[in-house]
This record gives sequence, structure tokens and C-alpha cells, in this order.
Amino acid sequence: MKNNSHTSKQEKISFRKRYIEPISFLWKYIKEYKKTFIFVLCASFIVSMIYCGILIGQYFFMEFITDSLFDGVKTTFEKNGVTLFVVLLFVALIFLIILYVVQSFVVAKVAQYTGKSIRKDLYFKILELKLQYFDSTPSGDIMSRLTNDINNITLALTQNVTQFLVSGSQIVFFLITLLLFSPILGAIAFLFVPIQLSVVYILFKKAQPNFYKKQIALGDINGFIEETISGQKVINNFNKQNLVINIFKEKNQNIKGISYKSDLLSSLSSPWNTLMGNVLIALMFVLSMVFSINNFDFGGIVSTTENGKTSVPLVMSLLTAIMSFARNFSNPIYQIFQLLTILQGAIAGTNRVMVIKDQKNEVIENEDFTLKNVKGHIQFKNLTFSYDGKKDILKNIDLDIKPGQVVGIVGPTGSGKTTIINLLTKFYDVTNSKSDILIDDISIKNITKNSLRDEVSIVLQDTYIFGDTIFENMRYANPSATNEEIISAAKKANAHSFIMSLEKGYDTVLENNADELSQGQRQLLAIARAFLKKSSILILDEATSSVDTKTEKDIQRGMIELSKNKTTFMIAHRLSTIKHADIIVVLKDGEILEKGNHSELLELGGFYANMYNSKLNTPEDI
Repeated sequence: MKNNSHTSKQEKISFRKRYIEPISFLWKYIKEYKKTFIFVLCASFIVSMIYCGILIGQYFFMEFITDSLFDGVKTTFEKNGVTLFVVLLFVALIFLIILYVVQSFVVAKVAQYTGKSIRKDLYFKILELKLQYFDSTPSGDIMSRLTNDINNITLALTQNVTQFLVSGSQIVFFLITLLLFSPILGAIAFLFVPIQLSVVYILFKKAQPNFYKKQIALGDINGFIEETISGQKVINNFNKQNLVINIFKEKNQNIKGISYKSDLLSSLSSPWNTLMGNVLIALMFVLSMVFSINNFDFGGIVSTTENGKTSVPLVMSLLTAIMSFARNFSNPIYQIFQLLTILQGAIAGTNRVMVIKDQKNEVIENEDFTLKNVKGHIQFKNLTFSYDGKKDILKNIDLDIKPGQVVGIVGPTGSGKTTIINLLTKFYDVTNSKSDILIDDISIKNITKNSLRDEVSIVLQDTYIFGDTIFENMRYANPSATNEEIISAAKKANAHSFIMSLEKGYDTVLENNADELSQGQRQLLAIARAFLKKSSILILDEATSSVDTKTEKDIQRGMIELSKNKTTFMIAHRLSTIKHADIIVVLKDGEILEKGNHSELLELGGFYANMYNSKLNTPEDI
């Protein structure tokens, strides 16, 4: 199990990297829908203007009512004005609802398309990453970035954008309205904003690292769960259920603790904003009363005094309006910061998506040569390699392999056998400036990965079978292969008989890495798949490790045919598999210990001879 180190580093990230860069990253996708975004922006302003206009209209409506209470009967003209206001109010409300629904529909569509684009780009990026990234990152964590993190982004865009724009424009319009109706009270409301935002900003700043830690913890537990499910047989076999349960509890407890901190800090903004909103409204009310009692004019477009004395009807209607304006000024501020919890999850998710997007691709700038008509002459020149830049796994490997030769590679675990294959297939790059691998005298550093891998057929010890029919799994190596060619390849690999024993034969759909098949049967399918690929280089990495000795001998006959006119590398723990190799390379501690054919190495009486004559090799193996 791998532990992420991002947690401690997150707190040192600058404001720009934590907030500005993720928002800029998202904007690259959103701007593709800029016309739609402009519509949403304009609609938000219209919604806010209508809502503000409704409340201003309510002021005049209240003025009419108070005038009626104090001054008596109104004229027909004034009554018709009220009727018109009521009609316009209903029309405005209906238009407001329609506009808001359309706006929400458009935003949801943009959010889902944005999520789709990010998910697509991230998936394509993953396919281009170096193998090193997958070796150091749990697959569950990568899956979490593709699912949970991108879902957080789309959720934030769906729920936040409309409300954020509407609330933001409401703040502007109602502040302007407050300033028009009473510059003094409007200025007080404006000065209240920094006080309100300062505390919210502190809470937001403290909560954000915990949201990032939460996403990391979710990726970690996803990786652990995937590992547990995949290794269920091993866990049961060794009775380690209690161990994995305890590890899961620890990881689950970790998520709970981090989530509690992030959610608590975010939720504290809610009571604070409620308190500040109520304080603002109370302050407005008290000041309005003070102005009225002292015959002090509110100073806006509507005068509250007549002949130096406060007009009760005007004060009552204006006071009602100001309370509505103040409430609709402070509430959007509260709503915006309510949305920040979702926004923080989206920013954390965006940061995690960006980590993958910033990884280096397999393609390197100096890879500009396309392999064609490969003969298969391969030379290893002073090959030295280290995975971590500290410990050399391979040391000064020199080999000259002629076209069509079969090379057997043997040695103890950790001697560097698989590393040679990783470098030959460019799963890892030759980074040492003094080292190189030449294919037909062309440096592997300059050869494009796609053209190299088109010329290589490989059968790994750990086979992977896709969720599809046997026909399509075989056709993966050669999309143009006919059913007859697939069946022929299966026969050569000794896989035909067991395939035909299945109920649907080659049309059998295999799922979950073909759990219904034995490991040996899966390996036979992988070998058959290699038969279909027309390539110049063949790599067999413990290709027969999971089949019985009799089946292995049958496969060997097929391999002789498969390796014709191909330069072949065979890694094997059964020395019988490589007895007939043209060259056998014995590795130990990353160095070539011995080299020669089977007879030469036996005559040498060294490490290989001891391996061959060891009791670990039964007569049947030999």
C-alpha cells in the first residue's frame, strides 16, 4: 500500500496555485461555451434587476397603502396604478421563474459537457503517461480522480454558477438601491461587507487544505478497496480478514476526521453570516428610528421630511423597503459562502486532476524515428539503469544479438531480467547518457514508442484479459485478423481445445480478467494473441510459468514456429524452456555473470550449471 505525501505539501502551496490556477484550468473548458456563458451572465443580471424592481415597486405599493391609511380615499388614477402594479408583479414573477429555469437548464448542460471534456482529456492523458506513474500510484486513486473529483467539479458548476452569478449581481443592485434610497445606510451596509468577509475568508482558507486531504484520503481508500477485492482469495487463504478490516477502519477513520474538520470549518460560516445579516438589519432599523425621531432626512431620492418634520407614511414605507433591501443585500453574501463548501471540493478535485495533466507523457521530443522493415539486430551498449536515480538495477550490460536469434535470460529474483524487457519495449526510457539500445543500428532513444511496439509481440507473466469475447480478446493483437486466423493461432498455442470446451466457444464473453478460467488458460490465450501479431521482435516473460510441463512442451513446439524470423527474448525460471536458445544470458545483481549457449554454459560449470543441476529442477523440468 502506498501513502501519498501530497498532504503535507498542500499547506505550503501558494494562493495562486491553490485557487487561481484551478479556476484558470476550468475556464479553458468553460470558455468553449462562452456564448452560453454570456447568456447565463446576462440572464443573472436580468433576474436580479427584476427582483430588485419588484422590491422597489413594493415600496411604492406600501407608500400607497400608508397614504391611504393616513390621507383617506385615493383617486381612480392612483387605484388604477396599484392594479397595474399588481398585474406587472405577477407577469414579472412568471417571467422570473421561466428565465431562472432556462438558466438552470443551460448551466446544467454546460456543466455536464465540461465534465465530459475533462474526463475525456484526463482519460486520454492517462493512456499517454509513462509506466512509472502507474507503478507509483494506486489504480484506485487514479480511478477516484476520474470519477469522484470530476463529479465534484460538475456538481459545483451545476449548483454554483447560476446561484453565484445571481447572488453576485443581487449584491450589486441592492447596494446601489440602498445608496439611492439612503446614502448613509447604503454606506454602512457597504462597510459591513469587509467585516463579514474577513472571518469567512479565514474559515475558507483553513478549510481548503482539509478538502484536498479528503480527496487524497478518498483516493487512498478506493485503492485499498480495489486491492482488497482483487486479492480476496489471497486474503482468505492466509486468514487476513481481521488485518484488512483493521486497515480499512484506520483509513475510514482518517476520512471521517478530515471530513469533520473541513465540513466544520465550512459550516461555521453559516451562523456567522446569519449573525452579521441580522446585525446589519437591526442596525438599519435602529438608525432609521433615530433619523425619524430626530426629523433627520434619510438623504435619498425620496425625502422623509415635510416642512422639517418626519412624514410618518413616508418613513413607514421607506423603512419597510430599506429592511427588504438590506435583507436582500446580506442574504446573497450568505448564499455565496454557503456554496463555497461545494466549490472547495471542486477546487480540490481540480488540483488533483491537474496533477495527472501535468505528468510527462511517454512521447519525448527527440523521438522522431519511425521503425519500418525491422531486421531485428539488437545491441545493448553499456546499459546502466536505475528506477529511482540512486540504486542501479542494471550495470554495464553489453550484448550483440543478431536478427532471428533466440535469447534466453535467466537469473535470481531481482537480477534485472524484467528491467531489460521494460527498457527494450520503452515502458521505461534509457536515461543514462552513456547507455543505449540499438535496433538495426538506430538508437532506441530516437525511435517512437508506437512504431517500436508495432514491431514487438510480448507475453507477460501477469496476463490481462479484457471484458469481451475470446474472439475479440485475440483480435486485440491484430484488428484485421479473421476468425480462421484466430482459431489457427489458438491451435498453435494449444488453447483451441479448452476454448471449444466452453459453452459458446470463441464467442464466450470473459469478464473480471477471465476469473472463470485458470491462470494457465489465461496465459494460453495471451500466447495465442502473440501468434496473431505480425512483428519482428518477440518477448516471452515467464510465458509458460502457469502451465503444466506437458502443456509447456506442446507450447514450445508452437513457439519454435512463432519465433521463426523473429529476434526472440525469453525470460524463464524453467531452464528447459531456454535450453535451445542461441544465447543464454545469466544475470546476477544487474550484471552479466555468464553468457553462451546451453552446452557452453554447462561446460563452464558455473552459476548456470549449478542452477541446471540443482535439485530445484526436477528431471521432468530438465
